[in-house]
Amino acid sequence: MALSPISSFHPDSESPLLGLRNDPTPKERRHIWTLMSQSWRETLTAEQFVEQSDHMFTTAPLARNGGLTIWFLTDTTRPPDGRPVFCSCETYRKRALVSSDPGTVSEKIIHGIASVFTEPRYRRRGYAARMMTDLAVALKTWQPDCDVAGSVLYSDIGKGFYAGFGWHPLANNWHVEICAYGDASSLPEIEEIAVGLTVKRLCEDDLAQLCLDDEAMVRKAMAASKGGEIKSRVCVIPDLNHMRWHHSKEEFTAANFGAGRVPTFKGVLVGDKAEGNRIWAIWTHRWYRRPGPLDGAGTRNTLYVLRLVVEGGIKDGDDGGDGGKGYHGTQQQVEQMKALVDAMRFEAMAWELDLVKIWDPSPLVMNLLSRTGVSPNVWQREKEEIASLLWYGPGNVDEGEVEWVGNEKYAWC
Repeated sequence: MALSPISSFHPDSESPLLGLRNDPTPKERRHIWTLMSQSWRETLTAEQFVEQSDHMFTTAPLARNGGLTIWFLTDTTRPPDGRPVFCSCETYRKRALVSSDPGTVSEKIIHGIASVFTEPRYRRRGYAARMMTDLAVALKTWQPDCDVAGSVLYSDIGKGFYAGFGWHPLANNWHVEICAYGDASSLPEIEEIAVGLTVKRLCEDDLAQLCLDDEAMVRKAMAASKGGEIKSRVCVIPDLNHMRWHHSKEEFTAANFGAGRVPTFKGVLVGDKAEGNRIWAIWTHRWYRRPGPLDGAGTRNTLYVLRLVVEGGIKDGDDGGDGGKGYHGTQQQVEQMKALVDAMRFEAMAWELDLVKIWDPSPLVMNLLSRTGVSPNVWQREKEEIASLLWYGPGNVDEGEVEWVGNEKYAWC
C-alpha cells in the first residue's frame, strides 16, 4: 500500500479519528524525511537528505537510544505503512540544568522540537495547530523515566504562532555576525596568529574534556543567586553529544555536496589550562548553498560558533557577564579574544564561508569583542530561529520570570 495516498479524505483538524503517533515504520520514516527535504535539504539532494537523516538517526549520540523521536499526525484508523502524514516533527531529548532556588541545581530533561512540517496539500486545514496542541500535552509525560522541565523549539515563522500553544519566545534571541571575506592563503598559520599566546586547533578528540570542564563551570554558575523577577533558570547542558550532532551533520554534508573533504578542525582554544585562563570556541560549518560568490539575496554560508567559553569569566555570583558588577575582563583576555576571532575568520575563509555567527554572547564576551577592534554586526532575530520555551516549572516565560542561560547555537535543533 502506498504511503500517504492522495485522496479526498481531509478530516477536520478536530476529528477524533486524528491522533499523534510516534511509531513510524522504516518506510514511514523515509517518507517523512522525504517530505522534510523540501524545506531543509539545502545543498543536498532529497535522497541525500534522507540518507543523512537515517545516518543521524542511527549513529548520532544525541539521537540514539530513544534520544530522537519522530511524531506525526495521522488517521489512527489506518494501518502502518498506509497512514497519511498530515503533519510531522522530531523531538530530541536534551539534558538540562534547572535552578529555582538559590544554591540548588537539578538535572532535568528539555525536549527540543525540530522540523515541524506540513505537506503543502494538507496546509491551511489546522493540522499543525492540532499536532502542536497534542504535542504540548504528550511531551510532559513522554518517556516516563525522564524528569521533564519543558520543551524548546526554534521558530522560523516568527513569534506568534507557537506562542499560541504555549511556546513563548525567549528574550535573548540575538546574535552577532563577523564578516569572513578575504583569501585564507594570505593569512599566517593559525598557531602564528597571536605571538606570545598558546593557540590550539581543536580536533574531535579534544572536545570531550572541554565539554566536561564547561559543564562544571555551568553548574557552578547556575547555583548562583539571581535577583529581580527571575523564578527559574534553565540551561541545556553543552555536552559532547550536542557538539557531535552538529559535527555529524556538517561532515555528511561536506562529503556529499562535492567539497572533496570534510572539516577536521572543530574549534580553537587560546590559553593554558594550568593558568585557568582559557578561552575556546567550538564551531560547525553550515552550507546553505554551494561555495562561491553570493548571487543576489541567497542565504550566506556560515561558520556557527556552537559554544564560546571564557574560563575564569565565571566568578561567584557572576554567570560570565558583566552583570553590573564592573567585571569587564583583563587585557590578556582581550588579546585572547582577538586571537579567537582571527582563528574563526581563518576557518571560515578556508572553507569559503561568508561569515561567522555567535549566538547570545555574554556581556563579558561583547565587552572583549568591542576592545579587540572587531566591529561585529548585532542582530535581534524576529522571524527565524526564534528560541521559544514551553515551561512546566515555576515562573512564566512571557512575563520574564524564566531565564534561559546561554541561548547558544549548540542547543538548536
